[in-house]
Amino acid sequence: MIEVLENPIRETIGDRIATIVEINEDGLPIIQFDGEEEPSQKLYPISGLFKPEKGQRVMMKRFNDTYIIEYNILYLEVMEEPNRNNFEGNVNIDGDLKVDDINSRDINCRDITVTRRTNIDNLSVTGKLDLDSDLNIMGDTTLNKTFINDELSVKDLKVLNTSILTGLKIKGPIGFFEANPTNRKSIDRPVGTNWNLYAVAIAELLDILEEYGLIQQKG
Repeated sequence: MIEVLENPIRETIGDRIATIVEINEDGLPIIQFDGEEEPSQKLYPISGLFKPEKGQRVMMKRFNDTYIIEYNILYLEVMEEPNRNNFEGNVNIDGDLKVDDINSRDINCRDITVTRRTNIDNLSVTGKLDLDSDLNIMGDTTLNKTFINDELSVKDLKVLNTSILTGLKIKGPIGFFEANPTNRKSIDRPVGTNWNLYAVAIAELLDILEEYGLIQQKG
């Protein structure tokens, strides 16, 4: 009797790896070699006390003109690289996160908590931004609406449109309409009915207002 091998090339090479795709009625494994599209039609003997189970990856040891199923192979599947622009759920980062470039049309985040330091070249926020700590802005900033509950320190603030402030506290120099920032001024308060003193005080007040940039005197 002449046995015709289903794959003469396979039978002439060394040890191989296969997957147990089924266990037949007699308890013998049906295997599929790596790189092949169909399971093998041959049944191979099992070495020692190895108990085959469906789905196991096994080492096929070359022995004479056949193979012996020797043992199960423990392995880790290589996960595909995740899409950096598509995270559905939570992303928890305990250490440092450095991102060179993220290109995304839309990133929706319910809550972002930064406990240390974050450097952002460009930030566009269309909704609400709450800051419980310090915010240092080195470049230009455009704010449609800003609520500040504590303290705001600005080295150089330029308002191009309208700014509505319910409360503003300024400790340092101040200037309006591109006037140079000026420290707080003082004038003598006139006493009595000497109207010349009142005229001098008003003139000093006008000079101070002009120095702040609030008025422009004519004449």
